[in-house]
Amino acid sequence: MDIILDTNTLWSDPLLSSAYFERLKTYVIKTKSAIILPQIVREELGAVYKRELTKKLEAADKAVQELNRLLFAPFLLPDQLLIEALAETYISYIRKRLDFFYLIELEYRGEYLPELVNRALCRTKPFSEKGEEFRDALLWVNILDYLKNDHDICDKIFVSDNIRDFGDRNGHNLHEQLRNELTSRKLRLKYCRSLKDFVQNYAVKIEFITEDWLVEHFDWEPLNKRALECAEGINCAFFYEHFSRHYPEQTIHNYDVVKAHFDKAMHDFTVCESDQPDQFNVESWLTGKVRVRFYTALRRFFYKWIPFCTICYFTISNDKITNVTADFYEEETSLEL
Repeated sequence: MDIILDTNTLWSDPLLSSAYFERLKTYVIKTKSAIILPQIVREELGAVYKRELTKKLEAADKAVQELNRLLFAPFLLPDQLLIEALAETYISYIRKRLDFFYLIELEYRGEYLPELVNRALCRTKPFSEKGEEFRDALLWVNILDYLKNDHDICDKIFVSDNIRDFGDRNGHNLHEQLRNELTSRKLRLKYCRSLKDFVQNYAVKIEFITEDWLVEHFDWEPLNKRALECAEGINCAFFYEHFSRHYPEQTIHNYDVVKAHFDKAMHDFTVCESDQPDQFNVESWLTGKVRVRFYTALRRFFYKWIPFCTICYFTISNDKITNVTADFYEEETSLEL
């Protein structure tokens, strides 16, 4: 599920160092989701940073004046001219903190102006009854444009604490006007008001799914048998090519696939929520080895372990792994030559 972040969500943790942000990060990496940073959010975040920095420096300046009365060498604060540079550094920092897997920077377009004017005149949400909240309307139109042109079936969620302009009376869902607009445009967008709510409603559900948990709860033996069957059915050219590369001075006469097993490690797994409650679909790379006995024309034989990998799909339901499938097609086995 891709996550669209509003300014208030980011500014509530200015350096993105909270435990909730770290849990968001873990969720995004596990699910291979994207963080979506709209341009208006990025620009507003820089403006908020400059305003807050200016206020803090003005307050600090008064304190430093009193402090310097007691010092032999005056204590100097950053020059006001540095605020712009510090704001640029801050936005660069935010970009890096958000780009831990895949960051989409959502730019707004000048073509939005006619729709914004119409929304303001009609007092359409997020505009208020006074025709205010231009910034929020621009953000909403930008999100609608993105959803309309996005062909990824992955769900999207908007995280904003601005329930006055985006949320319903309880702050648990989008405002009814906005929900109706999504429905009329055949678009989907989930909503929650904070990173804390996002973690509690979504991230917590999959936190138990770790590499150690998967390895421990996976039934490896049936998959090992399946790997052996599939290795025996792999085109013989794979094994002949492997032998000739490693033993160029020998001529292969025949071979037997003796054994196959997985390494009992989950590599680069991806978790997706299912339509069923407490059920998750997982995709993972699995690696293993095939033991092959090669016979040469001189009636000698060699044993060789050959690494392989494949993609495995399975379901986690009620804390149990079910519906395991792993198709060992030749083009997907990545059998090492």
